[in-house]
Amino acid sequence: MATVIEHEFAAALRRAKSTPPRTFRQWIQEELIIPDGPAEKKRFKIDRQPAIGLWIDAVDDPQWQEMIFTAVTQYGKTLFGFVCPLLYHATELGQKIGVGVPFGDMANDKYQADIKPTMQMSPNLRRHLPVRGPGSADGTVRGSLQLASGSLWKFMSAGADDAGKAGFTCPTIVVTEAAKFSQAGASSVESDPLRQLYARQRSYQSHRRRSYVEGTLTIESELPWTLHDASSRSKIVSPCPHCCEFIAPEREHFVGWKEAHSEVAATKAAHWVCPKCGKKITESQRHRSLFDAVLLHAGQKIDRKGRVTGPPPETTRLWYHATPWVNCLLEAQDIARDEYLAAQIPEDTEERTNADKQLAQFTWSMIYRPPKVDGEITITREGIAARTNGLAKGRLPSDVQFVTIGMDTGHRTAWYLVLASCADGRLKIIDYGSFDVPSHQARPKEAIVAALGGQVPYLEAGFSVEGGDALRAHSVWVDCSDNQEATWEFTRGVNPRQSLNQWVIAARGRGESQMDRRRFTCPSRKNNTVRQIADDKLWYVQWIKAARIFEVSWDADKVKWLAQHGLCLPVESPASITLFEQPEKAMRTFTRHIRNEKLLHEFVPGKGWKSYWWRTGANHYLDCLAMAYAAQCRLGYQPPAVRMHRNPDGSPSAVDQAAAPTTPKKKPAKLPADKRKKVSSWFRSV
Repeated sequence: MATVIEHEFAAALRRAKSTPPRTFRQWIQEELIIPDGPAEKKRFKIDRQPAIGLWIDAVDDPQWQEMIFTAVTQYGKTLFGFVCPLLYHATELGQKIGVGVPFGDMANDKYQADIKPTMQMSPNLRRHLPVRGPGSADGTVRGSLQLASGSLWKFMSAGADDAGKAGFTCPTIVVTEAAKFSQAGASSVESDPLRQLYARQRSYQSHRRRSYVEGTLTIESELPWTLHDASSRSKIVSPCPHCCEFIAPEREHFVGWKEAHSEVAATKAAHWVCPKCGKKITESQRHRSLFDAVLLHAGQKIDRKGRVTGPPPETTRLWYHATPWVNCLLEAQDIARDEYLAAQIPEDTEERTNADKQLAQFTWSMIYRPPKVDGEITITREGIAARTNGLAKGRLPSDVQFVTIGMDTGHRTAWYLVLASCADGRLKIIDYGSFDVPSHQARPKEAIVAALGGQVPYLEAGFSVEGGDALRAHSVWVDCSDNQEATWEFTRGVNPRQSLNQWVIAARGRGESQMDRRRFTCPSRKNNTVRQIADDKLWYVQWIKAARIFEVSWDADKVKWLAQHGLCLPVESPASITLFEQPEKAMRTFTRHIRNEKLLHEFVPGKGWKSYWWRTGANHYLDCLAMAYAAQCRLGYQPPAVRMHRNPDGSPSAVDQAAAPTTPKKKPAKLPADKRKKVSSWFRSV
């Protein structure tokens, strides 16, 4: 018979035995009770929304360190993409959490409206509610709160200054309404707010970090869409009930409502069709199909039996996107009503524009793209990958005319690009790359001068010409916008004497696409400062007396547009730009830099067309290409005679056609002969 001591000792051992944390799927099925909506106060069941199971299983997959969740409205985006991951890491794993909210005063709103009701519904989660301080009882949440179990949360807003995000480290970041984190505030000197939040994880090893970003798709230049290209680019597919092919129907596969004569008729006639076989899919068939849904990553294929082939994605960022096809909480009639009512609003009105935005963002969960302007440039990754010219890296064509180099410097890295012009007017990129700036060993100025000085042997060596000798670049432009003192010192040292024909020259791009956000203005005449002016007013050279240096200023807006325009022209036409032979993967950084800045045209109801530059990330190779292009123009290369708002073939675009024509001023009538004599006498008397 066991003694009392043995019983107590056994009980102590049982209590001391650690329980491994549950998986996210186990936790959510055992703990989550829906706080509101049609299934209010009911325990969570995946059967109500089968496609959400793909997200739940992905959370348990250790491959993903950054998880992007976007979906249509009425799908459970906030609950499953924000609240549940937050509570799982806090209550089950006991971690510190960084919580990203758009504005500081939204911390309490999010806690009271979304987080606290979910915790109060579950008996186990209720025990973790704060017992003191912010969030306890009816306390207001501002900067932080601590759960009864010890997990500390720090609320960080997109609009806060840099100090509001510093000083707190955590392994897990959870962000809601991601679009507000796309750009840094006016008072911030650091990167965008999302990257500032990610910096709070730097003290943890990468495999211990996890980030969740939840938000609605808005426009191409905002989160979460800006994370799409560098992600798994996954899509949810399910089998067609007719042909058994795995499909992901989109907006064009939702039919029937357009031919309806009324709103009620549209809701009755609307239905989905299979993109493969074209047959009608009923709502019950759609729901049954989603029980066999699969999360298919970019580069993978799936057969009729659901067998996935292809390599796993080489990324740690998951893209989860729930479209209307996978949403079981709304039916076809709900979508048809929104579509029909929006179609009744006259086009080119502010109300129609707002209705189109609503459909794109909330009904279809897709990027809103305004009506395309004829002259708008569209550059794709696939398009650039196809623009190779057959030359090896660093090799010049036999009919080369001029060779120019553009260099852009930063605090840690510098970039360069070599551009050659041919006799037929085509431009060829023969080399580009980056090199380190030793900012960890010296002050910024000295580090940049040392880094540029280390490239002089490369510049002096030149480039081999097909069937000929080596040729040194005719002109090298070095950007001086970031650290002008360093660039000036380098150009003084590399040129034996300062002159208008010097080999290396400091360059400063001016325009709305630059940091100063001001249009480029070219002087009309020379003086003691302005020594050289382009005939087409594309650039001018001035003497900086205090620095004893020549500096060229150039129209960054126009030249960047010309460079992007050249990347869209047919490869055999004059002014087209092509690249040396290289694998597609090696071009990804270059392509991203080229595409990260573009001239957008937007129709504003009541005001007409508005054009503006928009940058979404690093654009150093675009800056280098534009500088090399402008240097070619200074040497005598003639850019194509097209306007910034014209099509590649030179035809006028909608922006040109919308511009009001200018009416020439009428010449004043000649004075009578007697009055002309009188005026002449006035001048003679003076």
